Amino acid sequence: MIRLTIAIAAALAGGPPSASPPSPARAVQLRVEHLVNPLGIDAPRPRFSWQMADARQGARQSAYRILVATAPGRLVPGRADVWDSGPVAADSSLDVAYAGPALAPRHRYYWTVCLRDQDGRAARCAPAAWWETGMMGERWRAAWIAASDGPLDTIATIGTDRAAADSGAVPLLRRAFALRGAPARARIYATALGSYRLTVNGRPAGPGVLVPDWTDYRDRVTYQTYDVTRLLRPGRNAMGVLLGAGWFASRMGFSSKRYAYGPPPVRLLLELVLTWADGREEVIGSDTSWRTAPSPVLSSEIYDGETYDARLEQPGWDGPGFDDHAWRPAIVEPAPAAVLQDQAMPPIERTGVVRPRRLWSPAPGTWVFDLGQNFAGWARLAVRGPRGTVVRMRFAEILDADGRNITQINLRSARATDTYVLSGRGAETFEPHFTYHGFRYVEVTGFPGRPSLGALTGIVVHTALPETGVLRTSDADVNRLWENILWTQRANLYGIPTDCPQRDERMGWMGDAQVFWRTASYNMDMAAFGEKWLADVRDGQTPAGCFPNFAPNFLGVLACGAPGWADAGVIIPWTLWRHYGDTRVLAEQWDAMVRYLAFIADSNPDFLWTHRKQVQFGDWLPAGSTRSWGETNTDLISTAFWAYDAALMSQMAAALGKDSAAARYAWLAGRVRAAFDTAYLAPDGRVGAPFVNPDSVRSTYTQTASVLALRFGLVPDSLRPRVASRLVDDIAAHGWHLTTGFLGSAYVLPVLSDAGRDSVAFRLLLQRSFPSWMYEVDHGATTVWERWNGDHGDPGMNSYAHYAFGAVGEWLYRYLGGIGEAEGSVGFSRIEIRPRWSPALDAARAVYRSPRGTIVSAWRRRPDGAVVVTVTVPPNTVGRVVLPADRRPTVSGAGSRFEGLRDGVASFAIAAGRYTFTVR
Repeated sequence: MIRLTIAIAAALAGGPPSASPPSPARAVQLRVEHLVNPLGIDAPRPRFSWQMADARQGARQSAYRILVATAPGRLVPGRADVWDSGPVAADSSLDVAYAGPALAPRHRYYWTVCLRDQDGRAARCAPAAWWETGMMGERWRAAWIAASDGPLDTIATIGTDRAAADSGAVPLLRRAFALRGAPARARIYATALGSYRLTVNGRPAGPGVLVPDWTDYRDRVTYQTYDVTRLLRPGRNAMGVLLGAGWFASRMGFSSKRYAYGPPPVRLLLELVLTWADGREEVIGSDTSWRTAPSPVLSSEIYDGETYDARLEQPGWDGPGFDDHAWRPAIVEPAPAAVLQDQAMPPIERTGVVRPRRLWSPAPGTWVFDLGQNFAGWARLAVRGPRGTVVRMRFAEILDADGRNITQINLRSARATDTYVLSGRGAETFEPHFTYHGFRYVEVTGFPGRPSLGALTGIVVHTALPETGVLRTSDADVNRLWENILWTQRANLYGIPTDCPQRDERMGWMGDAQVFWRTASYNMDMAAFGEKWLADVRDGQTPAGCFPNFAPNFLGVLACGAPGWADAGVIIPWTLWRHYGDTRVLAEQWDAMVRYLAFIADSNPDFLWTHRKQVQFGDWLPAGSTRSWGETNTDLISTAFWAYDAALMSQMAAALGKDSAAARYAWLAGRVRAAFDTAYLAPDGRVGAPFVNPDSVRSTYTQTASVLALRFGLVPDSLRPRVASRLVDDIAAHGWHLTTGFLGSAYVLPVLSDAGRDSVAFRLLLQRSFPSWMYEVDHGATTVWERWNGDHGDPGMNSYAHYAFGAVGEWLYRYLGGIGEAEGSVGFSRIEIRPRWSPALDAARAVYRSPRGTIVSAWRRRPDGAVVVTVTVPPNTVGRVVLPADRRPTVSGAGSRFEGLRDGVASFAIAAGRYTFTVR
């Protein structure tokens, strides 16, 4: 039996049988298009990824072989009936593209990968994984349908909510059908202009809520795929749909206008595809055979909340046997011009619960629940009372000045109110369907009797991306800051990266996203999410090449080209490539990025970006400025980002094999950099605008100006120490405080650490007085504030869950924790472990589940003053450990090589494995 296993392992890896036993290595975490066993993928050449698992020091993949077949039993060399890559001598394990024959739509494919280790020994192939293709451009056989027109007299049931009901009642749709037996396979492909909840025989078709995700519905609508085989049964069956406004029909942004992307009504497209054992297919699609009726949801809108009258419920409406003769037939609506595309990323889901911590009554009949954590989602209400009782829940992030009542002053026009009318049928439970809120507090009125803490439960809702990072230190407040950053990220992932989850905005602001994306990618797997959102960015690009300031962009040319915001169209693809190692995202974005760089260059022949800026946000919301855009010269900011864009374009062009483009953009970066230095950089290290003589710089110098110049490589090496010293001097002159906004704050700590000023970076991190990160923590923040002065800033622009200032998380992972990529590396194939420590902290531990496996960097200070550093780098990677030391540290763990000790820094080259270093 052992000899047979050896022979099979060798054959699968493409080599002759060997006398040595199989390698203990194995491939794990098999993914297609960044997803585990994805259902409904349209990619014609899907990308395969895996990780190598092997406990041995120095474990490395020397070759791989991918097999694709129509059945798991055919995943054998010579028998794989779809594709066999053959043995490939490479350590590649990320985003290896399928190169077989054309894939069929709506078909399941199985795959595995077989590895060889560093000794050339074959490992057992991974257990079979799979993916299933979606429609892949195939013509839909169903029609777009909507509810029949007609009066909804149920709106009058709650007179005070008539205005809310005017935002659009939510219809029910159902389709009954009979099956002669159990199908071998059943899939539903569905989408909506609006948002839908789908059930089959009364059970949810999938975990997603608020589907489909927000896109520019004029260009692209995503559809979802559901495996409903187990939900069907021989005989009578039924599908039910609740069809709400979603992002298509709700008012969006700063306008009270609904239907920003097209005319009403909301509509549904759905196909149930049944595959029988003999291979025949049967399709039951959306058409006029569907029946519609009013639902208990009288209104439901993203910003304003939901009104639900349980007296109007029709029990069993979405199950078989329900009598729908009084319902009306659905009507067919015109199909949109948009492309229908698979939703190749996780849906928005319920991901957790938050229990109330406190409950009090500020006035008779009014109750306030404090959940102790600011987050996004909704509340589940449990109640029992007389029929017709109206219970209202108002959601808020903060309390008013007396600390007893909630205030919604920072929500602007968002009503953020859910209303429930009791049916009177005993114990009742309510959750809204097509809205969400950002909140910590819930005010409840109309509750029959005195509620208990258990009467309300917070439901955490967001795009269900895998969480990949953890940071812990000896300082509880630093830990709280990291938790605040993570909670803020969760609250702002709703199919796009939103700026805030609570007020009448919740838009995909690109400046906020680009400064936070590196932090976000440590916290969660952002690969698939990022690719989807970049498609939104491309959809929002103007014909002239101007990238939008937010995406989806529903305002067109009026909302594009802001420096630091529009540049996300270049910076985020670069960040995704560096973090996840895939060049396809660059290829997909390339033409759009070229057009954007041309958009800037065409109007700025002197290489200073001073013209063709549609709008400017400057260094948004800096501390100490009376202007939202701050004091940093906006032409300086623009030109700095132009130079940075060009430099990144050169790197990305090289990665794509576009050598001439790489040279062209390197030249452009040099010209813009030279123009920047002439205009804005003084010989004494001050950065300001405009630079005519040394005295003119003083009034325009800002911390952000120096930070951007240093971060973007705009300062000659000979001047970098002077510019860094000027920055530190200004920080000290402000009492060791920052004056930076969104752009400067994101980069300031990395800039300081890179300049050898770790002590200043730590001082800023741990600064407790205003403005600082710890000021927020000390004032009870459980998410990151939009403003440094969130406790007393402009109430109309004061989100309490805004991740821009949370970009400090990159420094926590890369510098305090020490986990980063080596220079020139992508996808963490070469890892640099370089932790920083401070007398103010005794320990820190960072864990990052990278695309190639788990990386750990931890340090702790012993009583004798020595610092013990433990490091783990995953198989199929190499690392470099860089530690502050004035003599050679000791190390345990085979596979390290001492590189030397220079300028107070010791460095080691390490192979995959676990190591312990002691620095005395």
